[in-house]
Amino acid sequence: MSEAQVDDSAKVFEIELKKLEVELKRLEIEQKKLDPNYRKAEHRAKNIDMIVKALSVLAVMIGVLVTYIQYSGTASLQRQQLLENEKNEIRAASRESLKPFNEKRILLYTEASNVVAKLANLGEGEERQAARKRFFELYWGELALVEDKQVESAMVYFARALQEYEQNPSSNAELQKQSLNVAHAFRESLKEGLDYPELGTLADKK
Repeated sequence: MSEAQVDDSAKVFEIELKKLEVELKRLEIEQKKLDPNYRKAEHRAKNIDMIVKALSVLAVMIGVLVTYIQYSGTASLQRQQLLENEKNEIRAASRESLKPFNEKRILLYTEASNVVAKLANLGEGEERQAARKRFFELYWGELALVEDKQVESAMVYFARALQEYEQNPSSNAELQKQSLNVAHAFRESLKEGLDYPELGTLADKK
């Protein structure tokens, strides 16, 4: 037998040996698959792998959701803060624009309060007549420009009480009571002076 034939025979033998090794491994794998414990372990491993993959996907989804919630919350807070800042700016601008109005209101309320106090307490005389004249000037004129509904109502009740007193001046108790009501209405109106006033109208007075 020549050297070439020997070499070819060796190669064929080597190939057949590898085939046998592959077949042996295949048989070992098949034998393991037939083993109940092996099948259980393989099934458990597959389940664990599926759970791990599912948890990974869930973790990614939770991360996206948390990021979205944080972004939405931050955006919402920013919008709320922006709206609050705009409201504060509007309030400040309103107060500034109303400053001359409120200053005039304070002056007229103070004067009207003094006038009704005189009418409620003074007896007949020039000072009372002057106070009466000024009261109706305020009542029908300047005060109507700045008073709110509460003040307007208090002034109407005082005017009625004044007319009743002048018809029957036996007691000024009701006049004094209405004078206090007017002063209290002035006070409440000034407390709300930072807001736009609800102005009364001259036509409402009877």
